[in-house]
Amino acid sequence: MGQQFPTSDGSELLVYYPRRHRKHSMSEFLNDMADDADTDGHRPVVSGHNRLYHHTITCLPVLPKEMDQDSDDQKDPKWLQTKTKMMIDEFTDVNEGEKELMKLWNLHVMKYG
Repeated sequence: MGQQFPTSDGSELLVYYPRRHRKHSMSEFLNDMADDADTDGHRPVVSGHNRLYHHTITCLPVLPKEMDQDSDDQKDPKWLQTKTKMMIDEFTDVNEGEKELMKLWNLHVMKYG
């Protein structure tokens, strides 16, 4: 028969702890906030990067002074409202009352949704 190995009553658990060679730091992405007295300990909206943001509707670049404004709060342009009405008018399987209700609903959602 084969070779027999001694058995034990319990189990052994091996634990591996990897060595950490260096501590990771995010300091390269942060501005020197110690020099900024006007921040009161809060990070500014734009800090440590050179990203270019765009308005969601016009696709124009957002200027740094406009960063506090939410471009989603902008009203839908008149041409979009007209286009929505024209597309609903093209439906052939609904009556005029249903079309009018769809137009009112879509304009309501565009304004408040």
